[in-house]
Amino acid sequence: VGESLPGIQRAPALSQVTTSSLPALQKYVAGDRALNLEGDFAKAEALLEEAIALDTTFAMAYRRLAVLLLNSSVSRGRAQSLLQKAYDHRDRLSDAERYLTIGSYFAYGPTPDEGRAASALESLLDLQPDHIGALNNLANIYRNRRDHAKAEALASRALAIDSTVPVYYGVLAYSQLAQGKLDESDATVSRFARNLPRNPASVYLRAQVMAMRGQHDSALAQIDSVLRSRPGDLGVRNDGQYYASAIASARGRLAESVRRSGDSYDAYLALGSRDGPLLAAIDRAHISAWFRDDSASALAVLESTLREHPLDSLAPSERPYDQLATVYALAGRPERARAMLAAFDARRAEVGLPNDERNRRMALGHLAIAERRYEEAVREFRQADQGSCDMCVLPYIARAYDLSGNTDSAVAVFGRYVEPRGEPQRVFADALALAGAHKRLGELYEAKGDRQKAASHYARFVDLWTDADPELQPKVREVRARLAALQRAERP
Repeated sequence: VGESLPGIQRAPALSQVTTSSLPALQKYVAGDRALNLEGDFAKAEALLEEAIALDTTFAMAYRRLAVLLLNSSVSRGRAQSLLQKAYDHRDRLSDAERYLTIGSYFAYGPTPDEGRAASALESLLDLQPDHIGALNNLANIYRNRRDHAKAEALASRALAIDSTVPVYYGVLAYSQLAQGKLDESDATVSRFARNLPRNPASVYLRAQVMAMRGQHDSALAQIDSVLRSRPGDLGVRNDGQYYASAIASARGRLAESVRRSGDSYDAYLALGSRDGPLLAAIDRAHISAWFRDDSASALAVLESTLREHPLDSLAPSERPYDQLATVYALAGRPERARAMLAAFDARRAEVGLPNDERNRRMALGHLAIAERRYEEAVREFRQADQGSCDMCVLPYIARAYDLSGNTDSAVAVFGRYVEPRGEPQRVFADALALAGAHKRLGELYEAKGDRQKAASHYARFVDLWTDADPELQPKVREVRARLAALQRAERP
């Protein structure tokens, strides 16, 4: 009463959730706004915990907290437990809330089933065509299926209804980029920053797009500006340093990458995860095995960390068996990789996770390469080629072709991979593979006598690794020498 109609229309909509406790509802709304408007993970988590304490049957609060943890990659085991509680209390909900809870449960809970998740969300949209949660979650499913046009349409509808939810911008921008709509994606990122200026997720999104386009140093500068502005924010450290670590790795700055990764996992541990130390060790070991070809150091890091942080001290869903299998394979210990994959299969039979099949196939592909079964590696990697990123598996398929002696296929697949298009989240594949792909393409084209293409890829490699760590500079000097020789050969 007394407020202007435009002011009321501009106000964020209240969450429509069912609880018998008004104080619990107030905590829920405050937590939602802390997350969406401020990007304050810790504040939002604390408020949602208070909402649950005030109403232990508050299914939507359990669901919201689970989604918060999943979006921040913190404590998958706890998130699944929360989703289970939400699902157990679904009979207390309205039809719309129940369908949304069922959709989240089968998308991210202990028995993932994308088909059942999509069915529940479609039923919700039949009931309420403008339900923003259903629009966004179904858009994510379509994005995962690489139906980016449908994902874009759904995310656009969600944002037209409520422009204060940060994840909607990400889904929309990713879907636009996957269709080559670069101007539209830029406009979405700018709109995100304008409408939610205190939320750092817009900066991470812009940084990913910059890195995808080869603007790695600018991307790091964007992230560092947020880190400096919010030095005590654990959520910002966790997310920002995680992205920055990957971008630094693509530039060949391995020491910086390890430092940033360690800082991210320290924040991750402080936020409540228990697998942070092991994940940090896996990152260090992966870099040693992949870039330095130093299997002894990689194995030493893994074994010492596993002694200090045994796998059975973690919830089953938090045990990174697939990542351990990959690094053991890269480090030349296929028997250890097989043991980790056996444990992965046992965990999967007990508790499922989204992307389990993809991750298993990736690890099997690396194991096949370690055992020089290159054709089988190609098959495994191709079966891992699922999910929203249509180029993240390509460098590994190309590597298997290359090792098998199938040069033409290696050139074709490496060439598809290095094009700066599509999926901003490829930043994590580029962290390991982009520089090496350009170097290898240069070598393969030089061997074919195509000096122009060889020089182009050599130049892109040198540009990426100009400021690489001293231990990598011999490779940079080698490629510079090859590039200079090719340029001399091109002169009349």
